[in-house]
Amino acid sequence: MDTMDAPAYVFWDHNCRVCRASAAAVIWVSRRAKRDEARIAADALIAAGSGLAIGALPFDDPRFVAWQPTVPAEVRTASMRVVEVKWNEDSGEWIASDSFGGGRAVIEVLRRLPGTRWLGRTIDHNRHLTSLTDRAYWLIARNRSHFARLVPNVWPDPLELDPPTTLD
Repeated sequence: MDTMDAPAYVFWDHNCRVCRASAAAVIWVSRRAKRDEARIAADALIAAGSGLAIGALPFDDPRFVAWQPTVPAEVRTASMRVVEVKWNEDSGEWIASDSFGGGRAVIEVLRRLPGTRWLGRTIDHNRHLTSLTDRAYWLIARNRSHFARLVPNVWPDPLELDPPTTLD
């Protein structure tokens, strides 16, 4: 994980089949990366603060509203949301620092998942690809009832981020 890519949570609409399938894919890749990282950690120390770069929670998690108090409800629930977080040592919990929706959220997810980080960074550094990603997101979002037939009907379990580790 680059130091510029803060850990984040992706929030999904649990009533949307396409959203659930997308969240399930993010969770599967994140859990697999964590398992692979654990194997590597047995042979070498991993830098403090590595670990999962992204967690995933449904819209009905109370943090979805609490972490985005200034984002209007109709904007907050109109698309997948990614909320960047940072660890608060005093409270011992994650706190929000920024949030993104729509195509920007897709790019932020790609930037944090192993195997797609290069793609997220490439899209992020090209305004045409960024615009195309946003347009594609909204095209799919507006037609999700049609796309729902193409994805599995899954009900993913939430994925929590681990607290940062420190090297003693």
